[in-house]
Amino acid sequence: MKFISLKWKVTLLIVSGALAFGFTVMWLIYDKGSDVLEEELINRGRTIAISIAKNAYESVFENDSFTVRNLVTEASSFLSVAYILIEDVDKEIVADTFNGNVPESLIGANSFEQQSVSEVESNEMLINVPSFGDAYDILVPIDEGFVGFVRVGMNKQFVDDVINNTMFYLLLIMILAIIIAIIGSFLLANRITKPIIYLTEAADKISMGDFDTAIEVKSKDEIGELGHSIERMRESLKAAIDRLRKRQNLRI
Repeated sequence: MKFISLKWKVTLLIVSGALAFGFTVMWLIYDKGSDVLEEELINRGRTIAISIAKNAYESVFENDSFTVRNLVTEASSFLSVAYILIEDVDKEIVADTFNGNVPESLIGANSFEQQSVSEVESNEMLINVPSFGDAYDILVPIDEGFVGFVRVGMNKQFVDDVINNTMFYLLLIMILAIIIAIIGSFLLANRITKPIIYLTEAADKISMGDFDTAIEVKSKDEIGELGHSIERMRESLKAAIDRLRKRQNLRI
């Protein structure tokens, strides 16, 4: 196995941790952020539909198509609104934002058939709309369905665009953070390994019989303690060698 220096091990460890943290944060934001934004989009569509239902009550009841169309036109000015439909009590469309060309996939696609209209405020479902894509179709009754219904389609792409833009900027921030982490970790690793390399070289000199070079380590941590220990060992070995030489000289 190829030798990997401690400097690169420390750098890789820090960068790997930063990458894992960054991608975890991005995944959480994407997962939770999408849910929050979609719920907010549905709530906004529900509010628009309820407002139309209140204002359109008399107009739908009296078949005032001009006023109903004006309500639909005004409400459709919101950026996230894909379409608006107003249906009478027989589910016939009396006003829409498609200029009368309502896609077949929308006609009768959302209803309260499975539950009592009086028990719920609205009904939502995800529908694919030609020329718009996916939309949350929000159905709100007018006078509990006795007069008609309002359907507001909220463009799901609006949420997707917000999430994608957010993820793009987060990715840029993460790349910048990784670059900073690489530089910082390399400097930190170099600061940690430099005294270790120095002590390794000093220990090699001692093993080769060089007891005259003093070991100086200024760091006040475990590496500093190691340096002091090696220095004491060097002094002890030097003293022992000197005593041995003196004894040999005396015998001669």
